[in-house]
Amino acid sequence: MERSTDGTIEAIPTGEAVKLPKPDEEAEKKATQLVREIFKDEYRNSKSPTQQIELAHKLIVQAAKDERDVVGNFVLLRIARDIASDAGDATLTLRAIDLMSAKYEANHLDLKAVALGRAASVVVKPDEQRTIAQAALDLATEASRTDGFAVAQKLNEIAASAARKSRVQEVIRQATTAKIRPPRSRS
Repeated sequence: MERSTDGTIEAIPTGEAVKLPKPDEEAEKKATQLVREIFKDEYRNSKSPTQQIELAHKLIVQAAKDERDVVGNFVLLRIARDIASDAGDATLTLRAIDLMSAKYEANHLDLKAVALGRAASVVVKPDEQRTIAQAALDLATEASRTDGFAVAQKLNEIAASAARKSRVQEVIRQATTAKIRPPRSRS
């Protein structure tokens, strides 16, 4: 911050966007009810994973259309993340989290670990498990570089499990030989 000649305080651009706090529980609850009401037909008609993925995509598109509604935007992205994760679409799940964490205060690695774990538990196709394993390995590497040891371990476990289910030997090898080390103590 810098004080100008007229006594007002001006923010000095730092290059980093200021992130919004997560909405309070009551506001989030109201926005969730509104989203469910607006998209009630889509909810009712999204029985299969493919239909659920279409709904999640639609919610992400809607969030991008009106960024002025801070709470609504957050809720749309959160619901899209959950639906995509439950439908087993790791790519769309991670996209929703990236959009959330770009705008709101959130630990994207924690969110991604939880979401990938959920997605890995529902998908059955080996190629989908491979996608999850590779994403989890990449994120585990990122987490280990940023002192997120516990998250890195969790992501590595998700990667190893998904890799075994993928039955792709190279991915299995990568996941089972990945080394996650605790951060060195800084004395």
